[in-house]
Amino acid sequence: MSPEEQATELLRQMNDPVLAQKRLSELVERVKQYEEKYQLDSRLIHDAIDNGQLTETLEICHWIIDYDLLTRAKAR
Repeated sequence: MSPEEQATELLRQMNDPVLAQKRLSELVERVKQYEEKYQLDSRLIHDAIDNGQLTETLEICHWIIDYDLLTRAKAR
């Protein structure tokens, strides 16, 4: 799929309320799983990295991105 086709598909998905709700539910579940796994509230993730409690691995980066997306989605 070309970048243009990907962008078009992403926009289509964003405008589909059923699909958007499904994606939001998946995002909520992923963030919840990270919080349970690391026993840490997502709001504290940057502090945990800064104080050495967490190492910034690829998985932690995914968590940060998912949490950021979730906060942005909830702000809409």
